[in-house]
Amino acid sequence: MPKDIRIEVPTLVLNMGADAYHHYAKEYYDYYVDYPKPRPKFSPVPYTLLFHSIELELKSLLLKSGKKKSEVRKYNHKLIEAYDALCNADKILTLEEVDTFERINSDLVKKRLRIFFTDSLIEFKVYA
Repeated sequence: MPKDIRIEVPTLVLNMGADAYHHYAKEYYDYYVDYPKPRPKFSPVPYTLLFHSIELELKSLLLKSGKKKSEVRKYNHKLIEAYDALCNADKILTLEEVDTFERINSDLVKKRLRIFFTDSLIEFKVYA
């Protein structure tokens, strides 16, 4: 019977600035765009890529607007709070898009959102 192999990796600390956040946001988004579609089974990977891209771009914009890294770090995965903290010139979503973004983000934060595929339809279900 094969033995488990344990590899210890030293902790990596990244000191990222606005340009680095923007670069990584674009890279995650590019992988999201290039992700093979349609998939035979549901995969959370493309959504993870997309939401991580959004999170990094929001952090980039916040840093470019003059916010300190310690302030930006507190938003973590709270995308709507980060979006609300942007200066007005950087807020480009329509009211309908903000509403959709708020509902999806709220349910993601509460871990209540489940995404299902039915043929070519994407269905979002929220569980209490």
